[in-house]
Amino acid sequence: MESESIESRLNAKNPDVIQLFSAATANGVKVAAALEEIAAERQCDNFYEAHTVRIRASENYAPFFLKLNPTGKIPVIVDSHAKETGPVEEREVTLFESGAILMYLAERYDVLLPKDFNLRYKTIEWLFWGSSEFSAQVNLEEGVIGYFPILVVSCFIWSGALDSSGVLLPYSVVSLA
Repeated sequence: MESESIESRLNAKNPDVIQLFSAATANGVKVAAALEEIAAERQCDNFYEAHTVRIRASENYAPFFLKLNPTGKIPVIVDSHAKETGPVEEREVTLFESGAILMYLAERYDVLLPKDFNLRYKTIEWLFWGSSEFSAQVNLEEGVIGYFPILVVSCFIWSGALDSSGVLLPYSVVSLA
């Protein structure tokens, strides 16, 4: 049996929905979770199409993928209807970096970010922390992951991002970072 090429496997089957190119990593899962939250809120079963990039097989360095993200990292989204007007080729937006994707999705679909000015920027502050520090620590701490949740909860309590019952305030892109 002839193996399927990366291009044919990762090509959009439904180009009218957001295309997610990702893998089962901390950064990959957070974008998928945001897409699921938005799809649920919009009550839309066909909101995005997921494509698994086999990073252990170095598919992220294949020319097809490098056209989407020259850094060769996941996740990447392609939104072919990001802009409502203009020529079709100018409507498409391709984004990489989980934090940038989460911000885009939150702003584009008006979800996961508070309207209140102070809460909005506190949320963005935590999103940036989660995208840089938290993800890096998850990668470093895989050997002692059992202790890691204690550190995260301590950081959130110390900063005031958790309420007294341990719920992240507000439910937002931060809880996905």
